[in-house]
Amino acid sequence: MKSILISTFLLIIVLFLVMENKEKKAVLIIIFMLAFFGSPFENRFIQTGIRIDMSGIIIFFFWVLIRLKNMNSKKYKNNWKKLSPKVTYLYFFLLEGVFLGLIYHQDERETLLRMLIQTPFQQIINNSINIILVIIFLKILVNFQYDDLLRSKMAKIFMITIFINVFSQMLKLLGMENILMGLFRTQGIFDTEEVRNNGLWAGFGMGVYVVLIISFSSLYYKNHKFLSIAAILSAVVFSILTAARQTIVFTGIFFILIILIYVLKRKLSIKYISMIIIIIIGFVISFNRYLSQTTLFQRFTPGIEYLDQGDVLMASGRDANGIPDVLADISTYPFLGKGLLNLYDTKHSRTNIAGHVIWFNIYKKFGIIGVVYLLTILIYPIVKLYKICIKTKDKYVLKEGAILFSLMVIVFAQQFWDNFFWFSNTMLLYAFIYFWVFSFFNRQKLLNKKQKVI
Repeated sequence: MKSILISTFLLIIVLFLVMENKEKKAVLIIIFMLAFFGSPFENRFIQTGIRIDMSGIIIFFFWVLIRLKNMNSKKYKNNWKKLSPKVTYLYFFLLEGVFLGLIYHQDERETLLRMLIQTPFQQIINNSINIILVIIFLKILVNFQYDDLLRSKMAKIFMITIFINVFSQMLKLLGMENILMGLFRTQGIFDTEEVRNNGLWAGFGMGVYVVLIISFSSLYYKNHKFLSIAAILSAVVFSILTAARQTIVFTGIFFILIILIYVLKRKLSIKYISMIIIIIIGFVISFNRYLSQTTLFQRFTPGIEYLDQGDVLMASGRDANGIPDVLADISTYPFLGKGLLNLYDTKHSRTNIAGHVIWFNIYKKFGIIGVVYLLTILIYPIVKLYKICIKTKDKYVLKEGAILFSLMVIVFAQQFWDNFFWFSNTMLLYAFIYFWVFSFFNRQKLLNKKQKVI
């Protein structure tokens, strides 16, 4: 019920802002809500089968209002291909996914008999909505790719969300999660054996979310020093409280990649790197007694044992033994896949790797074409960002380029652990990151043109 009330309240605010020509403030509400979940149309009171989260509802409502208000105006009619020509492929995957999903929906009955999950038609509808929301979201954001002030506000607003997530975790630890009618109650499994934090109002793996918080904090450190430091510290606290191993691992990799870029550019000496390593080692040694008692570091123990055996997937909590069954199952799919149908259990086993790893899910939905497309949109930005970092002589371009390069590597790594098709918020979070990356590319093109003219 609270997600219904919150959504209604925010929709009224968005309506007021749009009518008062304050659309940018409405966009900031959308960005803020990306970090929080809750499906107004799918809860204990209302069971529609539509799992769209609150931010998705606000995006759709905002888009309809803008279109109605500016029917005879060019405002918000910028061609979204100005962000990147590649975005139009989303239409292809939407149409192909719906068409093939309807053709092969009968094949899902065998799996559905063993699990209480969405019907094939619900899967098609929800996954279609997720893609449509990404399209709408990018069409909204493309209008602001050159608006430096608004992007700064977007980053600031998104950074603030970490404090609310940490607050919800603290309430859980203190046994006070029911205050304010449970408004800040977090969901998940909390014990030393198998912790699963689902965030405020339920959610998804927080690896990319935490790294994005740190990315914005690093990018806008000079603009918001206190906020940036507080956000980074809160991200670390959040990782410890939620026992999310990927957040710690990805944060470490993120900073290592940034250091690597600066070393290659000869902007960071061995002396400073040594100092950083000594500080980290000193911190770990000093607080090892306390850290070792946390659930997070207890969960690292079996993972390290699997790594010693060379089993990376099992170290991450994924059932590597189920890979042959998944491969055998999806090898029977046609070249284009089976459309917007989810991959749950396989026909011969119940393995968590089927539903969690995006590569298997993408293959089922869009076949080898989908896998190649996903690889392309992941690798292309990484390579281009790396080239910009190596070639640029501008320290500000280097800073943003290095941060975005490291962030995109983390986004790529996340795909081996999570399935972003599960939630509309996950899809929108990635869309937000891609907006930022391609906005950076386009701003560099514009800057290069101006420099050539001069």
